[in-house]
Amino acid sequence: MEDQLISFETAKLAKEKGFNEPTHGRGWVNNYYNHLGVLKGDVTELVKAQVHKKDTKPFETIAAPTQSLLQKWLREKHNLMCFVDFPNDWSYFTGTVIRKGSSDMVVREIEQDTYEEALEVALLESLKLIT
Repeated sequence: MEDQLISFETAKLAKEKGFNEPTHGRGWVNNYYNHLGVLKGDVTELVKAQVHKKDTKPFETIAAPTQSLLQKWLREKHNLMCFVDFPNDWSYFTGTVIRKGSSDMVVREIEQDTYEEALEVALLESLKLIT
């Protein structure tokens, strides 16, 4: 079983909300998206443009953490807990977000076929709650 990486859309929002944790360790490598949303995509053109402009700023990539790493960051840094609900017959999954210490829940009632898809929805909704 392999831990799922977050989508490009979720990664962009996570970066915007301040996620900048290392995305490597325990046997997995540092994962990133390039500016076009390609996982471990070619950044040659970005490097060439940087050298041509004599730009000293590093070119930007977008961290692609695992769902569990982003879930932990949301819980520890922003008191947002993401989890997945399912009906009694396990026919679909829904993502749920709750702010720790609050009775307010954000439930995304969009049916997802897999646990990972539902968790991705919950992660994205959590990031939207960060101001």
